[in-house]
Parts: sequence; structure tokens; C-alpha cells
Amino acid sequence: MRMFQTDSVRAQALSEVPLFCESIYYNMRSTFRCLQATNRGLSRSRTTSFIGLGRMGYQMAYNLFSKQYVKEKDSRFVVCDIVPDASRAFRAEFMKQYPNAQLSIVDTPEEWAHHPINRYGR
Repeated sequence: MRMFQTDSVRAQALSEVPLFCESIYYNMRSTFRCLQATNRGLSRSRTTSFIGLGRMGYQMAYNLFSKQYVKEKDSRFVVCDIVPDASRAFRAEFMKQYPNAQLSIVDTPEEWAHHPINRYGR
């Protein structure tokens, strides 16, 4: 007798699993649609920033910025280095290759965080 009760409970539980999974699926779909609708109304900042223009950082920033600029001409860039001459040299070299690029220099990461170019949606 116990075996039958266990089997019937198991059968009932298994029959409810598809309904449970189906409700989760439809709930996720509606949430995804809501997120899509929300994202359509927001504009993300097209700012790419790089901190540290040492031996590796200089080439990495140049590669990253150049690919981003080719992809989206309205991109903006910010560089930060502890050595101000490194930032100025980077800007000069990058602007030679991409004269219409928007590249700003900041002296500290704190200054970058408060830089007007980093505001969301601008």
C-alpha cells in the first residue's frame, strides 16, 4: 500500500513539473520584453576610458580606441596616467591618425569619475 502512495505522489509531482517550468518560462519572457522596451528608451554613453599608459597600456589603449572609433565615429575617449607627458603624447599620436576623435585627458581617476563626458546618456 505504501508503494502505491509513493508512486502516486511521485506521479502527481512529475505531472506538475511541466506546468511549473512553463510558468517560469512565460514569466521570464515577459520580464525580458519589459527589459527590451526599457533599453530602447535609454541612450548609453559612448565613452571609453583607459587608465595607465605605460609600456603595455599605451598600445592597448591605442588599439582599443582606434577600433572603437572606426566602429562608432561619435565615440569619446578619456585617458589618465600618473605621468602627464605620457597622456599628452598619446593624445598627440592618436589625434594625428584620427583628427576628429574626441579625446580628453584627466590627471586622476577621481577627476575622471567627475568628468562631464562620463555622464550617463550624454
